[in-house]
Amino acid sequence: MIKEQEPSEQSLRARFESKDFEPVITEIRFPRYKALARDLAIDFTYPITAIVGPNGSNKSSILHALHGAPYRRTVADYWFSTSVDQIDTRLSEEDQHRFIYKYRIQVGRDKFFAECRKSRVTREYRGDIPARLEGKLDPDYWEPTKLTTDSDNMTPIPENNSKIDAYLSKSRDRWRPISKKVVYLDFRAELSAFDKFLYHSSYNRFAKNRTQKRYSLVKNSTGLAKSFNRQKLNKTESEKFTSYRRLNKNGLLSVSEILGKDFSRIEIVRHKFYSSDAYSAKLFTDGREYSEAHAGSGEFAVIRLVDEIHRAQNRSLILLDEPEVSLHPGAQRLLMIFLKKAALEKSLQIVLSTHSPTIIEQLPRDAIKLLGSTSQSTGVQLLSNETTPSQAFFHLGHSNGIGEARILVEDDLVAVIVEHAIRLNMKEMLEKIIPTPFPGGAGGILKQTLPVLALADSQNVTILLDGDQRKKEPDWNEISRIPTDGEHANEWTKQIGDYLGLVPTLFSNSSGSKKGGDPDSAARNINKIMHWSKDKLFYLHGEAPEVALLSEMEDVPQSTKSNEAKKIFKELAAGWHRKTEFEVTSAIEILQYQTHVIKNLDKSSPLIISAWAAIRPHI
Repeated sequence: MIKEQEPSEQSLRARFESKDFEPVITEIRFPRYKALARDLAIDFTYPITAIVGPNGSNKSSILHALHGAPYRRTVADYWFSTSVDQIDTRLSEEDQHRFIYKYRIQVGRDKFFAECRKSRVTREYRGDIPARLEGKLDPDYWEPTKLTTDSDNMTPIPENNSKIDAYLSKSRDRWRPISKKVVYLDFRAELSAFDKFLYHSSYNRFAKNRTQKRYSLVKNSTGLAKSFNRQKLNKTESEKFTSYRRLNKNGLLSVSEILGKDFSRIEIVRHKFYSSDAYSAKLFTDGREYSEAHAGSGEFAVIRLVDEIHRAQNRSLILLDEPEVSLHPGAQRLLMIFLKKAALEKSLQIVLSTHSPTIIEQLPRDAIKLLGSTSQSTGVQLLSNETTPSQAFFHLGHSNGIGEARILVEDDLVAVIVEHAIRLNMKEMLEKIIPTPFPGGAGGILKQTLPVLALADSQNVTILLDGDQRKKEPDWNEISRIPTDGEHANEWTKQIGDYLGLVPTLFSNSSGSKKGGDPDSAARNINKIMHWSKDKLFYLHGEAPEVALLSEMEDVPQSTKSNEAKKIFKELAAGWHRKTEFEVTSAIEILQYQTHVIKNLDKSSPLIISAWAAIRPHI
């Protein structure tokens, strides 16, 4: 399954938007739910979504809500009141714990977004319950409730539209809950039968210590061995046996690829031979066979995940809690490839919680949801609905792997603008992205530094020049048709001269003599420099930073010339510093005033937007 080409982001997006993926949850919102901030909302725009955040940020709680969203499912399977941890039931309707989710459906050519609310209410206990609870009230009953357009700002149901009748309740006061199969795997608790009993079960009168647990395992392994060998079980053993199956060919290939081992057969038994209801696996590879007792926890976790994914119905909702547990980074990367393939082939919506940088790196920005708290916030916030891996790494404490990046600028003023753009958009990157004024200004950067960086294919540097350095953008389609050989060296020299406004020192004589080297090499290198510059060279808004900054200030005479703008800033700085007419205002004092002005700019500022463009390649 994995050996085929990894699905592209484009193909996965297309599948997510198609009717084959429906019904699909597109948003979940929490007017009030556990420790989440009021009205926290997460949207789903990609088949695989990662919920990221530090410990205690309620990642699992969001998975539990998603698990409880579909028809006949409930959050109470995971969150309920006890004498130790009581959940207040004396709440007003506004304060009731509840969540709202949207799901997309297509009826004919029309698309609709059904919006459902599930709320924690009090109802009489139902089902198979202890005698002492009969006739009493269950405070943890979660039920669909009518649509509320006032308190929870839900979207009204379209009126007089018979197309959606099948999706509405009989009273037409709410949408029916989404009908969707759910697979939930918590990899911190997804233990093999052997590990559950030996390491995680309590001692009892039959197993008072570790030695007696071992004897118990030896005794009860007989029935498990017979189950793997497909032998007849006695009555007692039959009562403890649940199911047997082999992984199919695709499942076997998937496990082999993720774990880097060539398995010839994998068998799975669900049973109670070791007391609790759990799974055991038997693996066959390299002429040997062994059960989960001698396998790594990562091996067993991958087998369980692959088995569940292969057995899941098409269009299922797959919830994975920290699937990276016990897996090394290489296996995590291959696991993500497997999940992408499965999402594409079976139209699976996959939502996972993770702390893993390797997993996050495999996803686009809109598929990474970052949770956390701020000093000013009450409850867990959605810090970012579209998150770069670098941004997530910092919040997860993985900043050591991110190298320092530099943005070369012409002077200190632009460095301050860049620093403020970082602070506004991603303050956690302030120590990792360094704006660096370059001695010699634009000429020195373009003539000498840029070509050296380009030929070395430097990835941790971008260049931000003042707007007056901007020249005509090349026709990149035309450039792609120019051969990179010595006969076209002069044409390449003209192209780079038009693009940068000068010919770099290395190629001031591209005809093949001393400075330019041989013409073939010159043509190839200029081509490389131009394409590196396409991705790494940026320009600030306006003709000059002083002019652009002045244009964003209120009650200040506007100027179109750099010298006039500098003169105005000198006068404004003198007044700000309360200088007398006899005192000199230094360059440092002018920069201090300009820094004060820059700090009042917001994300909508053209200067900030243009500076952010040079920052984005580093995140």
